[in-house]
Amino acid sequence: MGTGRTGESLVGTFSRPTSVFLYGPPGPLLDWVAWAVASQAPGGYHWTDVRLDGEGPEPLGPLSQGTVPPEHLAIVHPYELAPDHAVANAAISVGIRPDEHSVQLERLVDFLRLPPRTQKFLSATAPTGPPLVLIVSNGNRLLPFFNTRESVRSANRALTDNGFAILDVFSQVPSDARFVFDHVWRLGEGTVRNWRKSKLEIEQAGSSGSLSSDGKLTLEELGPVASVLARALDPLT
Repeated sequence: MGTGRTGESLVGTFSRPTSVFLYGPPGPLLDWVAWAVASQAPGGYHWTDVRLDGEGPEPLGPLSQGTVPPEHLAIVHPYELAPDHAVANAAISVGIRPDEHSVQLERLVDFLRLPPRTQKFLSATAPTGPPLVLIVSNGNRLLPFFNTRESVRSANRALTDNGFAILDVFSQVPSDARFVFDHVWRLGEGTVRNWRKSKLEIEQAGSSGSLSSDGKLTLEELGPVASVLARALDPLT
């Protein structure tokens, strides 16, 4: 597969509901890569930035540069995205029939465990065509709430079962639980100034599509992704 073709395949990952885990060193380049891929997705994107109280956007990142339109952006505290186990368990205990189909039950439980704001968003925004990509930047701040494989798997299922795609942007060294996601991408060291030479590794590729986990490529080799990054980042350097 040619390098430009690999860039097309990164974007094509979001032609269907799926889950992607993108991780790498802290810094604005990680968010820029997420934006460069998702901004070309056929169903569009919505950006959720997980911030602590009193914190501003990442300097030189896409949010500080006004790249993400306000209507596509939500700024939330980590606690706002905590799963709601109590409500889910209460609803299950009183509302599930003994003959409920196991797959239907699993989907209901997954959905009810999502935080209320996420349930409301999904219900109001369910895609009718290609999936809307839900970017969660600073996803590492949700580790206290999603600290097991099953909690991550449940949240991902709830999103993809409702027609969405998830792109979790994680700026720490993750555990092996990242492989619960369909796709795992790792960004190497790099800055906004030298973004072209930063390398992206496909650690895991989902079973569908043409993307394969076959080594590392520099960002400048990624065809349409590189073109978008050049337009956004070159003026900053």
